[in-house]
Amino acid sequence: MREMEDVGVLVSLYVDYLRDRTENTRRAYAADIRDLAQGLNGDFGEEHVRELERRIRDLSCAPSTRNRKSSAVKQFIDFVNGHLGLELRVDLGNPKLNALMTQPTRPSDYQILVNTALGGKTGERDHALLALMYLQGLRPAEISALMCKDVGEAILTVDRDIFELEPACVPVLRAYEGTLISEDRKTHMAYFQNRSHKGLGVRSVRKRVENLAETTGIEATPRSLRWGYIKNLIDSGMNNEDVCVKARVTPQRMAIVYKGLFGSKS
Repeated sequence: MREMEDVGVLVSLYVDYLRDRTENTRRAYAADIRDLAQGLNGDFGEEHVRELERRIRDLSCAPSTRNRKSSAVKQFIDFVNGHLGLELRVDLGNPKLNALMTQPTRPSDYQILVNTALGGKTGERDHALLALMYLQGLRPAEISALMCKDVGEAILTVDRDIFELEPACVPVLRAYEGTLISEDRKTHMAYFQNRSHKGLGVRSVRKRVENLAETTGIEATPRSLRWGYIKNLIDSGMNNEDVCVKARVTPQRMAIVYKGLFGSKS
């Protein structure tokens, strides 16, 4: 076992250790661990691990951000253990399981997100993004993959399967389409575009929801919006088989969703 080292020294060594990671990962993890370790002093030990655990639990941010920060802490502890020959353990739960247990967005929170979105420069587009997640149950990857030809007057083509557009979703999409110039509405063009008229990527879809959640103080994510859609289907009395079809999930996956929404109910 090597001699104990100061927290600040270990953080600096860890940041240097990240040099072989991709630029985005290195930048994010370095910023996360510096922020979380701020104010920690003295030789690194068990009490510092417990404090890092507490700081992760007290975070108020999107689940995806919490999971990234948790991963940064776990890898930092692994680095410290290898560097100092220690066997420190950190308990931050299972990020994937925590993500699955996301609570569904409530109707009132959805409306606040919509009102906030409509106050921005890309209000109609962001409203359409939210509507497709909460009223239609689309995932970010499905939204990003939409082409103009996939969105009809009353139908929506998702991964080659055709679904009816929910009535509440139709006027939202028509309002968004009214902001597009004719050149952007060609059938081969992406339905959602950035300012450069290129398709909006999955990361951008997620980021927009995260930004709106941060602005409003609501714990909303693409998953919580989609779960809100599924819960609304279940609450309407729809049977499990039909919910699976509309939400495009397997019965096995739906069992996990039920557990997250209602505990042991299935």
